[in-house]
Parts: sequence; structure tokens; C-alpha cells
Amino acid sequence: MADKRPVISAVIRDIVALFDILAWRHIRALFRCMVREWMGVDRHRVDKFYELLNVALDVAVAAAVAAPFDEALRTKVEELVSCVYDVLIADACRGGKGILMHVLDKWVDVVLVPILEKACTFSSNSAHWVWDRLLEKLYPILKSADGRLSAVKLRLEERVMQELPTVVVLETDPPNTGPHGEAPVRVLAGLH
Repeated sequence: MADKRPVISAVIRDIVALFDILAWRHIRALFRCMVREWMGVDRHRVDKFYELLNVALDVAVAAAVAAPFDEALRTKVEELVSCVYDVLIADACRGGKGILMHVLDKWVDVVLVPILEKACTFSSNSAHWVWDRLLEKLYPILKSADGRLSAVKLRLEERVMQELPTVVVLETDPPNTGPHGEAPVRVLAGLH
């Protein structure tokens, strides 16, 4: 990568333009390359890789938020979660912890909140599903006894778990029940 900021930004925009053509396969390949090469990145180029990662996350989240209906959103979230978890979390012990830690820094503000806000526009079930799906694979890291993940666990506690938004859930009045008399449906009012 070149050393001049405008050139770097132009190259990153060109790389990200490929995401529209190649979609999730390209993002997954980008994450794999970054994890594989992370240990060889020197301090002069680390900011360029972080910028590329930020733009890739922004594009992936924008694709999910642009989903026109509930099932499309769920599909996009599933692709994003699979990409992040299969590549970054699975390989965290072998290398690329810096990439995972950077993604964890961005997880609440860049990933969770925008997608959750979009899910709230569809249904409370969709919002609950998104909440669960975006956090469920982070919990095993917190419970892990693997010493190699101690820095990741600390970052996860500080930057994700302590920064989670408050979700206000309102009961419907009168409570709606499912078609077979199951528990009342809860309405997700929003984030605070």
C-alpha cells in the first residue's frame, strides 16, 4: 500500500467496490488474508489495515441495514456473523488477535446498534433474534480458560459487554398471545 493518505483511501474504496460484485465471499477472503498476514504487518502499515477493516465492516453492516424485509435482514446478519465468527474468532488463538480486538472495539457502535435499530422496524421477534445472534458466539470466549485469549476476554468485557445498549421492552396492552395461547408477545420499543 502507498504511504499517502489520499492514495490509500482511493485503493480502499476500489477494494470495497468489489464487495458489490463478490459480496460475502470477498469479505470473508479479506478477513482471512488479514488474519493470516497480521503478524507480518509493521507499525507503519497497521493503520491502513485498520482503515480497510473499518470500511469492510461498514459495507457489511450497510448491506444488512439495507435489507427491505425481515427475512432478508436475517440472511444478511447470518452471513455477517458467519464471516466474523468463522474467520476471526475461530482463528484468534493462532494469530490475528489484533484484528479480532479491533472488531470487538467496533462491535457495539458499528455492528450491533445499527442492525438492531433496523430489526426494530420489522418486529420484536426479529430484534430479539438479531440481539441473540450477534452476541451468542461471544459468550464462549468469556467462559474460556484458554490463557491465549485473556486479552481478548478483557477487551470483550470492556468494549462489548459493558457498552451494550439498553433495550426497552414494553408489554402490549392487552397482552397479545400467539395463535396457540403461548406467552404474551413483547414489543421492543427501542434503544437507549
